[in-house]
Parts: sequence; structure tokens; C-alpha cells
Amino acid sequence: MYNEIYSSIAKDRMEEMRKAAKQQRTAVMARNNKRKLNLSVKKPQIALFLRTRKAS
Repeated sequence: MYNEIYSSIAKDRMEEMRKAAKQQRTAVMARNNKRKLNLSVKKPQIALFLRTRKAS
């Protein structure tokens, strides 16, 4: 009886840990994607900025 309760608690905890890990992974992936997007947006602006500096 005690073992069954203990194992069910352990299973629940493992499931919680798994869910938390998955959420963390997705959060990190989202952050990385956002960073990539920011870089791709900034590159043309930097090039434009350099061009305008050379012209003046």
C-alpha cells in the first residue's frame, strides 16, 4: 500500500519535471527565434546606416 502511494507520487513528480523541462525548452527556442528575427531585421538597417554615413 505504502509503495503504491509512493510510486504514484514519484510518477506525478516525474511528470511535472518533464512538463517543466519541455516548457523551458520551448521558451529557450522562442527566445532564440526572436533573437534570430532581431538580427535579420537589424542587418539591413546597419548597412543603410553605414551607407548614409559614407555619403555624408
